[in-house]
Amino acid sequence: MTSFDFLVIGAGISGASAAAELSASGTVLLAETEALAGYHSTGRSAALYTPNFGSPLVRKLNAAGHAFFSAPPDGFSATPLLTPRAALTIARPGEEAALDAVLAMSTPAHPIHRIPVAEALRLAPVLRPEVVGVAALEPGVTDMDVAAIHQGFLGLFRRRGGTIRLNAPVTALSREGRGWRASVGGETVLAGIIVNAAGAWADSLAARCGVSPLGLTPMRRTVVLGAAVARDDFERWPILKDVRERYYFRPYHSALLVTPADAHPSPACDPAPDSADVARAVLRFETICDHRLTRIERRWAGLRTFAPDQAPVVGWSTEVEGYFWLAGLGAFSKAQEEGGKVFEALVKEGMTIQRKTQAVAEEKITEATNRMTHMASDIGSKAQGQWDKLENIFEERVAKALGKLGVPSARDIEALHARIEALTTAAGKSASAKTTAKPAAKTAAIAKPAAPLATKAAPRKAAAKPAATSAKPVAKTTVKASAKASIKASTRAPAKSSSTAKAVPAKASAKPTAAAKKPAPTKAPVKTVVVKPSAPRSKTAAAAKSGAKPTAARGGAAAKPAAKRAPGRK
Repeated sequence: MTSFDFLVIGAGISGASAAAELSASGTVLLAETEALAGYHSTGRSAALYTPNFGSPLVRKLNAAGHAFFSAPPDGFSATPLLTPRAALTIARPGEEAALDAVLAMSTPAHPIHRIPVAEALRLAPVLRPEVVGVAALEPGVTDMDVAAIHQGFLGLFRRRGGTIRLNAPVTALSREGRGWRASVGGETVLAGIIVNAAGAWADSLAARCGVSPLGLTPMRRTVVLGAAVARDDFERWPILKDVRERYYFRPYHSALLVTPADAHPSPACDPAPDSADVARAVLRFETICDHRLTRIERRWAGLRTFAPDQAPVVGWSTEVEGYFWLAGLGAFSKAQEEGGKVFEALVKEGMTIQRKTQAVAEEKITEATNRMTHMASDIGSKAQGQWDKLENIFEERVAKALGKLGVPSARDIEALHARIEALTTAAGKSASAKTTAKPAAKTAAIAKPAAPLATKAAPRKAAAKPAATSAKPVAKTTVKASAKASIKASTRAPAKSSSTAKAVPAKASAKPTAAAKKPAPTKAPVKTVVVKPSAPRSKTAAAAKSGAKPTAARGGAAAKPAAKRAPGRK
C-alpha cells in the first residue's frame, strides 16, 4: 500500500498548480477521473487576465499572481503566458451610470480611462456607431495562454517528483488514524491530507469526506468561434465587453470568439453547447456590429463553479481534520507566489461570508414564497370575477348573432307559447258564450250563408235572404266584436301570429253553417274573425265566394303546424 503526504483530487488548473507547489515540500498523488488532465473547465477556458476584475478579494488574488504570470520560472513554458490585448467596455445611450462603476475600479497600477466614442470606433471599427453611448479602455488586460499555464504546472509537478493518475476515479474515502484511506483507480492508497480540487464535483466529494457541502453551483457558458473579420488590424482589436455583461467578443487564434456571457446552472457533467445560446451569441454580435458571422467553425460549452457569494472557497475544513478546500474558483486562476499564504489567511473570511449569504438567501426565499402564495390567491379570486363577466358578454353576443340570423331565442319561444295559450283561452270563452246563447247562435248560423264568408249558401239565395234580414243585427254585432278582438291581437303578435289568428277564424266561421244541418262538435274552439265591417254586403258576399275556402285552408294548415313546432323548438 502506497502512502502520500497529499492526495489532490482533480487535475485541472487548480489541482495541477496546487500539486506542483505541494510537491516541493512532500509526496503528492494527483488523481484525475478523466483520461486527460484539464478535460472539463480548464480545457475549455478562453481566459483573460484582468487585474481590476471581480470583488476586492479576487482583485487581491489577481494582483498577487501578476508577477508570476508576467515572468514565470525558467523552464515553465516555452511561450509567453500573457499577451497584450486591452479591454474596451461600451455602454449604450442611457447606460452611462453603469460605466461609472467600471471606472471606479481603476487603480494607479492598472488604470481604466474614459475615451471618446470616436476613439472606441477606431479601436473596434466593426461597431455600429449608434450603439455606443460612452466607452472606457483598460490597457492592462491581456490574453492568457491557458494550455501553456496548465502544462507548465503539470511539467513542474513531474519534475518535482509528483505522481499523476489518469482514468483514476476516487471511489472510496475513509478516515484512518490522522489520515485517509482512498481507492484511486482501483488502487488503495494512504494520504495525510486531501485537497478537494474537483471543480463541479467538489460538493459531492466533500460529502463523501464527511464535510458539509457549501452549495457550489456549476454554471454553463457557451462559446462560438466564427470566421475572422477580413481586416488587416483584426488581430490587434481589443476585447470588446458590454457594460452589463451581456456579451463579449475578441480575436482568438485567428478566429473571432463570441459568447453571450451566459451563466446557466447545470449539474456536474460534460456540457454541450445549447443551440439557443449559440443563436443568442450570433444575434448579439450582429446587433452591435456591422458584420455577419457567415460561418461558425467551432462551438463549445464549459462549466464555471461558484459558491453562493461567488468568492473562492479555499482553506481548511473546520469539521474534519486533514481536509482542504480548493473550489468555487469560477473563472479565476490560481495566484501563484502568494497564493498559499493568502488562501489560508482568507479562508475563514470567505466561509463566514458564504454562511451569512446562505442564511439571508433562505430568509428571502421564505418571504418570497409567502408573498407569492397570497398573490396567487388574490389573482385567483379576481380571475373568477372576470370569468363571470366574460360568460355574460359571450351569452349576449351569441344572442345578438342568433337574432340577426332570424333564430328565435328561448324568451321569444316562451312569449309565443304565452300568446298561444291566451288566444286558446279567449277562444274557449267565446265558444262557451255561444253555446249558452243557443237562439242567437242558431240565428247567426242561419244568417252566415248571406254573410261575406259563407260561400256554400250561394245556390240558396231565395231562402237565405229572409234569414239574413232577420239576423242582420246579430251578425253585425258578432262581426264588430270579432274585428276589434282581432285588431288588438294583431298589434301585439308578430306577422306569423297574425296570419295564424286570421286563418283559424276563417275555418271556424264555416262551422256554424254545418251546424245548421248537424249538431256542432265542441272539440275545436271557436276563434274570432277579422272582417272589415264597413264593406258592402254585396261585395263581401262575392269575396266570400272566391276567397273564403282558400283562406280557411291556408289558415288551417298554418295554425296547426305552428302550434306543434313551437314546443319542440324550445
